[in-house]
Amino acid sequence: MDADQLGHDEEPAAKTMSRGGFLTKGAALGLALSPMAGLLAQQAGAGQARSAKTNMAILDWGPPYSTALQKWVVDPFNAANGTSASFEEQAKASDSLAKIQAAKSKPTVDLWMTTGALPLLLAKAGGLQELTPKLVPNLKDLVPLAVQRYNGKVFGVGTHLGAECILVDNKRIKSLIPDYHPDMLKSWKFLYRPELKDNIAVAGFGSGYGSFMIGMSKPYGGSETNEAKFFAAMKKLAPNVHTIPSTSYVPLFQSAEIVASQGTPVDAQQLVAAGASIDIGYPLDPLVVFLDYAVAIKNGPAGGELSQKLINNLIAPKTLAHYDGQLGFNSPNRKSVQPKLKGLPPLSAQTIAAKGWLIDYNAAVKNYDKWNERFQTEIVPLFGK
Repeated sequence: MDADQLGHDEEPAAKTMSRGGFLTKGAALGLALSPMAGLLAQQAGAGQARSAKTNMAILDWGPPYSTALQKWVVDPFNAANGTSASFEEQAKASDSLAKIQAAKSKPTVDLWMTTGALPLLLAKAGGLQELTPKLVPNLKDLVPLAVQRYNGKVFGVGTHLGAECILVDNKRIKSLIPDYHPDMLKSWKFLYRPELKDNIAVAGFGSGYGSFMIGMSKPYGGSETNEAKFFAAMKKLAPNVHTIPSTSYVPLFQSAEIVASQGTPVDAQQLVAAGASIDIGYPLDPLVVFLDYAVAIKNGPAGGELSQKLINNLIAPKTLAHYDGQLGFNSPNRKSVQPKLKGLPPLSAQTIAAKGWLIDYNAAVKNYDKWNERFQTEIVPLFGK
């Protein structure tokens, strides 16, 4: 959405002309101005210059993302720098890539909140500013996997840090696995147990360039560079898969269609808020991390330095903790006190740094189309069988 033109109060067209406007018009008409009048004209002109605020154009997903960003980042930044901001809403970050590339000669966006491999793709096309330690000194405090580089240069910084969970209906699960214990959720192998046939939901290959499913295959040797072992693991998992949810996992648990699922912290909090009786665990073999990113568009309308300074404010330890906490994510800043996410076990920055796995996006982008076609034709027909 195009909204929140902060600091741009428009005056009614019929309003009496201001002193500055009168003096300027008088000069244009050749009217003689006294020295005092000339001084007033200069002062009025200076006042108008001071009132003209540089506007930052921000492209993100709209509420609740823009609401949290405005509260914790944009409003304090505007107050400190005399700027304003406008938000434009994107349905999908992937759709925004083509739009930004099409406007490369005259971009309309300064800051883009995006995800996955998209910063890498735009950096390769020359559409991003390099983020420098001089303008973004908080870079040094981010966990390494939250810094996205192309050709050794930093172009994207992690904002929303999440880790994939296993979600389990802790009442119904014991009818299938009598000795069930929440500690079992520390491994992705739990979702492969034969007792769970036709009883789980997964994200599918379309999410995160396949990273969620590939991460689940790693205990069995799968990876973004080992196609054979990935598909062998998926064939082992497929009989347990009841469905890939179109939107939320909540209805699937509420209707008792599934007993367990793969999911995100946001999914987990939705289930807790809906009153579901669930256990939530972070598998550590690996801890499958997903990140959204903030990037500064090259030649954006507000100029490069402001975009980088805004990004620096965003990733400051306290700011990022408040911002991510409101949205239900973890902070990728090592100096942040991690938000307490309702219903979720604690996840420290140290654990994220030590156990976190983020897919190699170069390999993911290269393989995605081929692997996705194989997944749809070879794996999906085996679901629940």
